[in-house]
Amino acid sequence: MKFVKIYSQRSGQPGINSKEYGQFSLSIPVVRKEQYKISSILSYADNLIVANEKKGQQLKGLKKLLMEKIFSQAWRFKGFSDPWEQRKLNEIAVINPSESLPSRFNYIDLDAVNHGKITKRKELSLAEAPSRAQRVAHLKDVFFQNVRPYQKNNVIYSNDSIPTVFSSGYTQIRTKIDSEFMISALEDDLFVHSVLLHSTGTSYPAISSKQLGDLELSIPEKEEAERIGGLFNMVDSLIVANEKKLDQLKQLKKYLMQNMFV
Repeated sequence: MKFVKIYSQRSGQPGINSKEYGQFSLSIPVVRKEQYKISSILSYADNLIVANEKKGQQLKGLKKLLMEKIFSQAWRFKGFSDPWEQRKLNEIAVINPSESLPSRFNYIDLDAVNHGKITKRKELSLAEAPSRAQRVAHLKDVFFQNVRPYQKNNVIYSNDSIPTVFSSGYTQIRTKIDSEFMISALEDDLFVHSVLLHSTGTSYPAISSKQLGDLELSIPEKEEAERIGGLFNMVDSLIVANEKKLDQLKQLKKYLMQNMFV
C-alpha cells in the first residue's frame, strides 16, 4: 500500500497502472505449506469479519422491525391493551431546563455523539466555553440533535461522575417517562418524519427546541413504556457489543498483516 501511495502522488490524475504493479517485488514464502497456513489464517479472519458484519445488519434489521411494529401498536406486550395517549413532548418532559454552568466540565458538541454513544469529550473551563455550551446534563436526560435529525445521533446521558455540558445544537429533554422509551420514540421513523416537516433548511434541516416540544408522541402507560424501553436497550446493547467485536476482529487482521508481511 505504501508503494501504491507513492506512485499515486504524481501530478494530473493520480493512480497506478498495470506495468507499475508488475514491477513491485513481493516477499513470498518458499515453502508452499507456509503460504497455505498464512492464507488460511487470513481467510478465517475475513470470514469472521463478514459473519459479524452480517450479524450487525440482522440486529439493526430486527430493531427496525420492532420499531415499526411497536410504535404502530401492531404488536403489544402481553397484558397491555389500553390505547396509547397522544401527548405533546413538552407535556411529558422539561425542555432545556435552565442551570448555571459549572466551573469546569466536559463539553459535548454536535460531532461528539455517534450511534447513541458519546465518542468525544473536550474538557473546558467556564472562561473557555463557547456561547453554545448551555445544556447542563443530568443522569437520564435525553439529548436530541436538532440539526439533521434523520441521522438519529441522540443520546441518553448515563455518566454523571464528571460535570458535562452539551451544545445548544441539542434539545435537552428531562423526561417524566422512561428514558429508553423516550429516545426510541424520538427515533421512530414517523416521528422523525414529523420533525423534518417542521424543520427549516435543505442541506442542514434543523428544528428549534420550541417546535420540537410542540410535537406529539404516542405514549403508553408507565409499565408498558418501561418494558418497551428495556427491550430496545437490550437490542441496542447487542448492536454495540457486536460492533465492538467487529472492530476487534479488524484490528486482529491488521495486526496479523503487519507481522506476517514484515
